[in-house]
Amino acid sequence: MEWRIPHSEEDMLNEIEVNGLANITRLVGLSYGKELDFEHGQRVIKSLVAKPLNSGEANILTGVQVNMVVTASIKWWQQAERYHWFQIAMSESIMHSIADPNKELTQANFAYPTPLSEAYIGMRKEVFKQFGSDIPEDIKLCMIYNVPVSYLEKAYVTTNYLQLMTMYRQRRNHKLPEWQKFCDEVEKLPMMKTLLGVQNVN
Repeated sequence: MEWRIPHSEEDMLNEIEVNGLANITRLVGLSYGKELDFEHGQRVIKSLVAKPLNSGEANILTGVQVNMVVTASIKWWQQAERYHWFQIAMSESIMHSIADPNKELTQANFAYPTPLSEAYIGMRKEVFKQFGSDIPEDIKLCMIYNVPVSYLEKAYVTTNYLQLMTMYRQRRNHKLPEWQKFCDEVEKLPMMKTLLGVQNVN
């Protein structure tokens, strides 16, 4: 069974698909040579998740795949990319988008608009005004390397429930507000709040 999670344009996570949840609740009994009904399977999974996530007991949660589009700042991506099972299948290219005169850049393209991002937007406009689309390579590199880390990038990510629970546990109280938003949206995934409650990570 596949779940498609409703979202709004303001959400950090979009186009979310969850696959495999019904299967793991049925097949978690394979270690005992049998398949389980949904209710029994849920109880078994909750008992496994109550143990430390790195114990190997909850490994069945890797069988719940999550595909989603994430929109987050460069700063957030720098931290998220350290997670091994949080795979970026496709992402927006700063090299292409920043130097594209057809792409309008406003304060809405930044997680935290500041005078710095406003100055960057102004500099970029001046470059296009002077050179159009024929930007000298050294100036183009200057535009790329000086993008503020609050710039929002969009990427298509594939991950799983075990990795998301690990990220939630480690980042729920992180000082970066984007992590709070990310964790809020992870909680909305099917059965996730129940599993997180068993983990007692709040």
